[in-house]
Order: sequence, then C-alpha cells, then structure tokens
Amino acid sequence: MGKGYKRVAILLGVASIALIGVWSAAAAPDTDEPLARWVARAAGRGGAYVSQDAPAAARAILAQAPPQEDRRRWAQAAVRLAPDLPLAHMEVADADWRIEGDYPRAIRSWFSALLAIERHVAASLWLRTTLWLALAAIAIGAGLFFIGGAALASLSSAAHDLGDSISRELSTHARWALLGSLLLVPFVLGEGWVGFGLLMFALAYAYGTWRMRAAVMLAAAAVWAGLYPVGERVGATLAALQTDSVARSVHAASDGVLLPVERARLEAAPPGDWLAATALAMAARRSGDLREANTRFAALLEVADVDPSVENNAANVRFQLGDIDGAIELYEQASANRASVDTLFNLAQAYGEGIRLDEQDRVLGLAQTIDAERVRELTRRLDTEEGRVLVDIPLPAEHLRSRLLASDRGPEVAAVLRQRIAPGWLGGDAEVAGGALLAFAVGGLFFAQRFRLTRRCARCTVRMCPRCHPRLRASRLCEVCAPRVQRGGATRGVAGVRQLQRLRWTARVRTFVAVFVPGAGAILGGRPLEALIATFAFAIALASLLSMPGIVPDPLAVGASAPLAFLAIGLLAAFLYAILALRSVVHLRRGSR
Repeated sequence: MGKGYKRVAILLGVASIALIGVWSAAAAPDTDEPLARWVARAAGRGGAYVSQDAPAAARAILAQAPPQEDRRRWAQAAVRLAPDLPLAHMEVADADWRIEGDYPRAIRSWFSALLAIERHVAASLWLRTTLWLALAAIAIGAGLFFIGGAALASLSSAAHDLGDSISRELSTHARWALLGSLLLVPFVLGEGWVGFGLLMFALAYAYGTWRMRAAVMLAAAAVWAGLYPVGERVGATLAALQTDSVARSVHAASDGVLLPVERARLEAAPPGDWLAATALAMAARRSGDLREANTRFAALLEVADVDPSVENNAANVRFQLGDIDGAIELYEQASANRASVDTLFNLAQAYGEGIRLDEQDRVLGLAQTIDAERVRELTRRLDTEEGRVLVDIPLPAEHLRSRLLASDRGPEVAAVLRQRIAPGWLGGDAEVAGGALLAFAVGGLFFAQRFRLTRRCARCTVRMCPRCHPRLRASRLCEVCAPRVQRGGATRGVAGVRQLQRLRWTARVRTFVAVFVPGAGAILGGRPLEALIATFAFAIALASLLSMPGIVPDPLAVGASAPLAFLAIGLLAAFLYAILALRSVVHLRRGSR
C-alpha cells in the first residue's frame, strides 16, 4: 500500500512540473528527427540532463545544422545543450540576422554571446589573451610613435646645438652625422627600440613646451605600462594552458573529453587538489559508476569551502543511488549557498520522491520566479524522458581560470616577449626602466635650463639659434615674421615675398602631414595632448581591426561574437581619430593665413 502511495506522489509531482511548463508557454518538443537524435545523444547517461556540460555535442549540432531552413532551431538546441558556449549564441544571432531578418533579436543574441564568454574557460582565456596583447601593442606602439613624432620636430635644432657644442664651424652634414651616431648608441648598447625611444624622449622633453613635456611623459608611462604590468598579464594568459598539466586535464574533463592520459594525470594529482578530485568524480558520474562517484564526492564534501555545484552533483549521485534524504540535504545546502534553477528543479524532484508535495510546489514556484524559460525547458525534457531528469552543474569557470592564470611561468613568457624590443637592461626590470625614464626626464629638463637651445619660429617654423641671432633670444618670431605681424600681415620687399612663398609651401606640407600621419597635425599646431589622444585613437582602431581574425587561434568557442565587438570599438576609435585629424587640419589652415 505504501508503495502505491509513493507512485501516486511521484506522478503528481511530475504532473505539477508539467503544468508549470504549460503555464509558462505551450511549447511542443522538437519534432525534427535528426535534431532530436543529436539532442538525445548529448543527454548524458543514467537519465541525467547534463546542463552546461555538452559543448562537443553543441558543436556537432551546429556542424549538422541546415544552411537555411530551421537553422535557428538547431542553433537554439545547441544553446540549450551548452548555454555557456558563445559560439552557439552567435549562431542564433547569425540566423536571426541573415535568415529571419529580426535585427533586434539578433543584437540581443549577440550580447548573450558576449556575456557567455566570461562563463566559458577557453573563450575567456582567449579573450583575455587577445585583449592584453592588443593593449600592450597599443601602449607600446602608440607611445613610441608619439615620442618619435614629438622628437622629430626638434631633430634639426638638436643637430645644430650639438654641433655648436663642439665647434660652430661644423658643416650641416657633420652635425647630422654626429646626431645620427648619438641616436645609434642604444642599439650598440643592446637596448633596442625602447632605448632608442628613451633617447628620443629626452630630446622631446628638452626641446618641448611644458604641455609637450606632459604629453611625452604620458606616452612614456604608457610604454612602460605596456612593457611591464600589461606585459606580465600577457605572459600569464599565454602560459595559462601550457604549464599546469593537471589544470589542462581538468579543463578537458569539463569540456566532456577525458582521454586515458588526462585521467592518469588527474589520478596522479596531489590529494589536496580538489579540482582534480571534482573532475574524477564527475568522470565516474558520467561513466555510470555511481558508487565510485559517491565515494569521491563524499571525500570532496569534507572540504570546508566546497562549491555549491559540487554539492548539487553529489546530491544527484545520492538520488540515483536511492539516498533521497541525503540528496535533499545536499540540495538544500547548495541552494542556500547559491540559488540555482537547476538545483531547485533537482530538489523538487527529490521532494516528490520523498512524498513532500508542499515543499515541491514551493520550490518549483521559486524556480519559476528565477528563470521561467529554464523551468519550461527542463519540463519539456522531463516529458520526453522515462523517470527523473537530474541536472548536473559544471564547476564555475572562475575556479579553473584562476588556477590556470596562477602559472609561475607568466613572468618568463613576458620576459621573452620583451626581448624583441628591449633586449637589454630596460627590458629586464621594471624599476630599472622606470628609473631610467625619470633620469632622462630630469636630464632633459636640466639640459634645457642650463643651455641656450635653438627654437623655431612660431609662424614659419624657421630655426632661431640664440647664438647665431642674439637679438631674437626673447622673441617667438623670426626676423622676417616679426615685422610682418607688426604691420598686420602686409608683405614688403624680396624677403617678405620669399617668406610668403615659404609659408604657403609649409602650409601645404603641414596639411599633408596632418592628414596622413596620426597626431602630427596637432603637434604642428601646438596641441600635444590632443595629438596624444589622436595617436592612441588611431592605434586602437588599427589594433581592433587586426584583432578581428584573432591574435591567437579561436578555441572553437568564441565564433564571431568578440570580432564583432572589436569591429565596433575600431569604428568608434576611427571616428574619433577622423574628428581630431579634421580639427587639426582646420587649425593649421587658419594659422597659415
């Protein structure tokens, strides 16, 4: 008689779950035979619905999906099997955009794909590696480019002053040869392009205005940050999947693929490695060896800060072994630590098995308020399965990701990357590089204050040497431009006509340079901070477009979700650069009148 009541209670529980699914939305199960076959193949063993743990099956569904008709339904089935796989969400967005023509829904699916990247270990590592590499390239490349452009405007003056420090009788060619040999010293000493950039920084700092000095200091700080703080992040992400063999095996197990060699690595892990123990327990769970899985989970539950997903999965094993009270206890602990629709759905089934119908209805109602769509999907699954449907919850991505990023080979990889542009002392230690930067800044400032440096006319940019033209020491204009400005712009004499022709030619050259060289127009116009912003905007646009194919290979998880985001960022940066370049051209044209 008791068994009869128990069966009735189970049937009532199943019926209540089904009624909630019908109340949410009347959705018939998939009727397409190939799609149903693929979904059934990914359902797992022992009647359990493996939630967020079937990326391989989801990729297989996407590969078998028809090119046009019903493609969205196949993509949605892949999302249901692996909701943490960005590639599946992106396939839904692609079908919405190209086939269905529902653009708002496609954009929402694209945002879902972007949000899923952080929940997928391989995809999040791919995104971190790509972003850190792009950020390092932007900081170093744009910083050195700006410093070089700022110093380029003062090379002629520096060559003149350097020659005067030796002999005022030196020819122009000798002065330039002397400056060129000085600029080659960093390469001779083995400091590479960063050493060359440091020397150019000193020139720009010595000959620039205070605003220019602030701008080149910011650019130099960006180069330093790209070499060290950002560079260390690049090394950590690149080394993530190359050092910790146990973590790689855990990642393979979480992806649903556990080869014998991976299993051997997990079994050889230290006893305190709870990630390896979790992967082995789940592997036993999937293979159908419930007693081994129960033993491994029991050992894991002795850990003080066990993740709620481990409690849920251990409760599933107890449920299948017939320990309903033990399963309910673990489900309740897991839901108390982190409320999850999957855990609540499992708990509702356990309450139904234990003939606790009031608690079952309460838990189902709570799950319904959290995610009605998920409850409907699980209910549909329950309708097509014989018996119960237990949902396994994968380990949160942050646990495995933090383990992978904690590799001790990150600094080594970062040092190898720095050797390409800073093979000497500057690339070996952050404090040495920072100290050299401050020393060159102080030296450039001392040089500017101690010696009378050559300046350029603020109007025609002709060189004004305080030793060759002592009368122009305190003037911003040369001896030709000063009288013309005093006369209100009128041109007199042969010198005035020649100066006017020079101004027109200089204006054409400046306009050409402002259009085709990032930041040059603002530098020539005396707005160095604006030039710095324009240079970095151009670098961001270029790096975003180059990152679209992927700086590192896609682990068959991201799809077009992140490249589309890079394209959007690149277009915004390009728009900003175009505005700044146009503004520089307008200012230069006005200043040449």
